[in-house]
Amino acid sequence: WEKKFVKDAVFESTAAIVDGVIYIGSLDGNFWALNLADGSEKWKFFSELGFKAPAAVRDGKVYVGDADGRFHCLDAATGKPLWAVATDAEINACANFYKDKVLCGSQDGSLLCLNAADGKEAWKHQIEDMVQSSPTIVENRVFLAGCDSLLHVIDLDTGKATAKLD
Repeated sequence: WEKKFVKDAVFESTAAIVDGVIYIGSLDGNFWALNLADGSEKWKFFSELGFKAPAAVRDGKVYVGDADGRFHCLDAATGKPLWAVATDAEINACANFYKDKVLCGSQDGSLLCLNAADGKEAWKHQIEDMVQSSPTIVENRVFLAGCDSLLHVIDLDTGKATAKLD
């Protein structure tokens, strides 16, 4: 089934596989939901500059950032866009979750904490350089490695830094 959809696709991200569905984006602008059993296309979503970030899937929704700096929430069953948030630079890391929130980093140096249901900003944490790593969550802290050569430790409930480690 490998020839069904990848003819012109170029991949830089890891696929997410949930409940027999592969979710993966390509640099050609397409983001797919594919049937794991046979590779058939369930749906496709397009973003002009393509996708480098892996998708995160939770509660019937797919969360993925694109190379244009938009963070999308899509219905996992249909691919219908539910909401999107713009950042000022490319998103190339996977999102993560805390309670009813989704966290997304951008190369504009921001870490966004958004309400997973509607994309409204709970808080935004800014660092001095790009964010290209996925946020790691332990209890109520997020650990974020920045291109500023620091490990940022941020309180997930407030968005405030608790430590910067070099």
